[in-house]
Order: sequence, then C-alpha cells, then structure tokens
Amino acid sequence: MNQHAESMISVSIAFILFISACIFALSLTGELNRAVNGAGLAAQGQLRSVQPVLEASHEDWVSGSQVVFSMMGLNDPGVRISVDGAIVPGGPGEDGFDFSMIETGALYSVAYEWDGSGVLTGIHFAKSENREKTSHE
Repeated sequence: MNQHAESMISVSIAFILFISACIFALSLTGELNRAVNGAGLAAQGQLRSVQPVLEASHEDWVSGSQVVFSMMGLNDPGVRISVDGAIVPGGPGEDGFDFSMIETGALYSVAYEWDGSGVLTGIHFAKSENREKTSHE
C-alpha cells in the first residue's frame, strides 16, 4: 500500500507540473502575440507615439489662427497642405493661397498623412462649426 501511495503522489506531482507548464506556455504565447502585433505596427511606418489608422483615436482640433500659423511655420515643400479641400499651391509660405478663406474663430479638425516609412506627407484641415467628426479628403 505504501508503494502504491508513493506512485500516486509521483503521478499527481507530474500532472500538476504538466498543467503548470501548459499555463506558463499559454501566457508566453500571449506575450509573443502582443510583441508581434507591436512589431507589425512599427514595420508599417507607425512610430509608437502614433495611433494606428484602424484604431480609433482622438481627433485633433485647432483654431483657424493656428491653421494659418501652422501653414506659415511649415518649411517642408514635400508636405501637402489642404484647407477644406483646397490644396495650398506650391510650398508653404508661397503666394497663391487666399488666407482670407480661413476663419480664425472657427474650429478645424486636423488629419495627418504619412507614407510607408513614417514620413509626414500631408496635413488636412477641415472646418467644423462644432466638434463633430469631419471627413477629410
């Protein structure tokens, strides 16, 4: 009887260790999945500080005067800027855009456009009378 009890205890301990190893492997698998998802987002050109496009994020809101200052302060001609669908011709600060169409007291939503390597390629401002979501072109 004593030998039978010892073998049952050994089998029970082996079973408990097996179940513990399975639970540990399952938790490691979850960690690996999260790491792979994070690496996938980074590989798409998205920095960790940038929300993915498929995930809902908060909308940026600026005043009309901030739109004007943003346009004047941006010196990168490779970045396209549009205001309410109107493309700013040439680079920022060049003549040809009617700044009077921007209402300084209105709220504008901001949408940023990035290329595959994470470089900013466009900024789109859309006027909204209230803080509802505004569609960008």
